[in-house]
Amino acid sequence: MGAQELRASIHAAFESVPHPGYDRVVTHDCEECDEVRRDFGSTTWDRISPAIIDANYDKLPLLSPEGFRHFLPSFLMRALDDPNSNVREYTILGLFSSQTDWYARRIQPLSLREVQVVIDFLNFVLEDAVWPDVEDIRRALNLWNNSFPP
Repeated sequence: MGAQELRASIHAAFESVPHPGYDRVVTHDCEECDEVRRDFGSTTWDRISPAIIDANYDKLPLLSPEGFRHFLPSFLMRALDDPNSNVREYTILGLFSSQTDWYARRIQPLSLREVQVVIDFLNFVLEDAVWPDVEDIRRALNLWNNSFPP
């Protein structure tokens, strides 16, 4: 699957995911989460500025489960733009965690179609020779493949 086909799959899989609402983008109250809420609370994944994603490249873990589901496609799409970007690196890192219970709650709301798109994304970046740390990608693939058996 090429990048354009993957982009189309991401868009099709997530196009109807509802916005969680301003107060549900993140559920924690602190200065950093308040900034994330301000940046993501009044826009949707398909309209968010690439500059906002770039500025929040490492904030995927701060999103609530609903915020994660809604904004994940914007991180996936932006990560496809530049293989050497912080967005790609931290999106991959945001797709797995050693905190299995916490992570299971985050990804549980995703549909099988959305999960498959994430797996397709991870396989795409695994094949991309630019990414140096394939162990992170394999770790994420293992989690996503085993969390949602066929």
